[in-house]
Amino acid sequence: MRSTLPEQLYLLTRISVLLTRHLVHLHSGIDAQFSMPLRLMVTGQLQTSAIGVVLKLFGREAVVTRLQPYLQ
Repeated sequence: MRSTLPEQLYLLTRISVLLTRHLVHLHSGIDAQFSMPLRLMVTGQLQTSAIGVVLKLFGREAVVTRLQPYLQ
């Protein structure tokens, strides 16, 4: 039996929430004083989702590329 679109959307939402919680748990050790400047350097914004989630979503290569101008 095929699931309906609302059921599929619900499942995708649940999976997204669970993955986000897992990522936050993995990266919750990042210090708040360190996370604000890092967030600004990587995203250009002062307010985003948890920095661990943001870094994971951007990926290593994108984060390193965005940090390069600040490391010279």
